[in-house]
Amino acid sequence: MKTLSLALFFILCLAAASPAQKKPSYGTKSKSGQTKRGGTASGSVTSKPGSVSGSGTATSKNGKTVSGNGNVTYGKGKASASGTVAGPKGKSASASGQATYGNGTVSGSGTATGPNGKTASGSGTVTNTGSGYDYTVSGTGSNGNTKTKSGTANGSKKGKLKGRKG
Repeated sequence: MKTLSLALFFILCLAAASPAQKKPSYGTKSKSGQTKRGGTASGSVTSKPGSVSGSGTATSKNGKTVSGNGNVTYGKGKASASGTVAGPKGKSASASGQATYGNGTVSGSGTATGPNGKTASGSGTVTNTGSGYDYTVSGTGSNGNTKTKSGTANGSKKGKLKGRKG
């Protein structure tokens, strides 16, 4: 769960920091059809300025159904996301998170709740120092234990993080 929260945080950070590639196309798009294994699937996505949302359902050939939905909102200097999935036995899991960015700093947090009701969360901040990046990430597991890590990513050594315990 902690990994899921931290992964959500980093995805939000990447999405928030990525420049738009082309003018977006807004509206709703839907698709449905037969799966390769004899089931059915359908889904739709709606986009408008400042948000994208989607949902989908899949049913196996033996009648078991799973579904999910999610929403992303964004604006100048901020982004947030949430989503839920439900399995064939009626249990669901959800995740949500938010990020802010500007002036060389990206920070965010996220929470994930599993089908057993246990929750984990994570947060982090990345700052551009000009010669590299300083980062601090923290995660709290469903057992209440918190782990924190901070360090510097040197700009001259791409992909290598030098950590210091926090």
